[in-house]
Amino acid sequence: MDKQKPLSRKIQVLFLSIGRFLTTISVLISTIFLSRILNIEQYASYRQTLLVFSFLAPLLSLGFDRSIYYNFEKNKNNHAAQILNIQYVTLSIAFIFTLFFIFGGAGFISLLFHNPNIEKGIIIYSIFSILNLPILLLQPVLVLKQKVKLLTIFNVLNKLLSVIVIVLVAYYYKNVNSILIAILFFGIITFVVVEILLIKNTSKLTEFKFNKKIINDYKSVGLPLLLASIMGIAGKNIDKFLISVMMTPADLAVYANGAIEIPLIGAITGAIMVVILVDFTKLLNQGKIKETFALWNKAVETTASILIPIMFILLLNADWLIVTMFGEAYAKSALPFKIYLLLIPMRTMIFSSLITASGKTKNITKGALVFILSNLILSLLLIKTIGFIGPAIATIISTYLSGVYLAYSIKRNQNISFYKVFAIPKIYKFLLIGATSYFISIITLKILNYNLIINIAIYNTLFIVIFAIGIFLIKKVYIYKSIIFIFIKKKGNQ
Repeated sequence: MDKQKPLSRKIQVLFLSIGRFLTTISVLISTIFLSRILNIEQYASYRQTLLVFSFLAPLLSLGFDRSIYYNFEKNKNNHAAQILNIQYVTLSIAFIFTLFFIFGGAGFISLLFHNPNIEKGIIIYSIFSILNLPILLLQPVLVLKQKVKLLTIFNVLNKLLSVIVIVLVAYYYKNVNSILIAILFFGIITFVVVEILLIKNTSKLTEFKFNKKIINDYKSVGLPLLLASIMGIAGKNIDKFLISVMMTPADLAVYANGAIEIPLIGAITGAIMVVILVDFTKLLNQGKIKETFALWNKAVETTASILIPIMFILLLNADWLIVTMFGEAYAKSALPFKIYLLLIPMRTMIFSSLITASGKTKNITKGALVFILSNLILSLLLIKTIGFIGPAIATIISTYLSGVYLAYSIKRNQNISFYKVFAIPKIYKFLLIGATSYFISIITLKILNYNLIINIAIYNTLFIVIFAIGIFLIKKVYIYKSIIFIFIKKKGNQ
């Protein structure tokens, strides 16, 4: 029987994009339901508990999950031994952290966040964090084994089922700890499924033996990535952390529901870069610099063509969308939501993929350091001067500063033009057309102001028409045709 033909890069991106979009939409749905089922104090406790582990997750993984792309390609004969060894180390560290929380750590954090209600929840979720570690390994393994379809199905089903469990338990018990216990039991089932998938998709191993060399290989690539991940996530969540420490839990609940990145960002950019990371690695190893950055610029332009118009449409609709999703109690969440949308142009360029492919991961660490230090300083200054929205503005500025630094580091290492890396020339036309369409729509709304439904119909239709005309004038219609063709081709192959 012939082997199944590997999926093309575009089809892999399509699968991963759809999968990531559906999983992130599932998370958004659970956020919407929990915001409405729980009172604001309960919801704040839930968000603060998850906030603790958003900081902890990269530390527990040691960056080994992202190192798989490099080490599997380098050492092709011992994949099972690699997976078992890195699980042995990471699960042991996670167990130590759980003991820390049980014997006082959870109590300390509850005092720091001015919320004694989160102490038990942190202990419960720390156990779940142990069981959740193997999932981080599954994505790189299945991507490298050309099983993107299986990965997508697993991710979507896993997330949808977990959301159903969370919402049902929240509805019947209206208690945060009950929700976290349900997440823990669901995590046990998921852990078993993931281990089976990992075993089936790596070479057979008759006997496990701890191999220090494997761990050292992963440390050499993973530790710089670990430091970068810790600082990157700390930087992204420093705004929520400072609000938890300096303001009330209720303030965090309102801020956190707005300070989010839209699902399509992670779905599209993450999927594209995960697949292309393999190609970047191969091209750079072969010394094909020109081909690498041609692929990079094409990926950035395609991503921008989708995300930039979505950014402006969401800016137009932010106020009523937030109230519709979360309720009137969270109306103030619209302002940090609008500010966070300004991250989108930078999210079209995932510099860490290029740096990881070249193996020079220390630059990612330095870029993350720029991000977290600037974010911390600016957040502290702005939260005291302009209050609620200060940390959101600090996050935007810090993201762009770190992006410029990473682009310069790639420029130096690859001896290439800065604008071949920091690909603003590939996205500025989309920004100009989007901004023009946005402001014309806003001005029209000020002149022709009807009821909410009619207003929504008018300014969205107007935006789409003007943006489409702009795309036609700059001759970028072919990009959208190629995206549509992927869907048509895939449908025709089914």
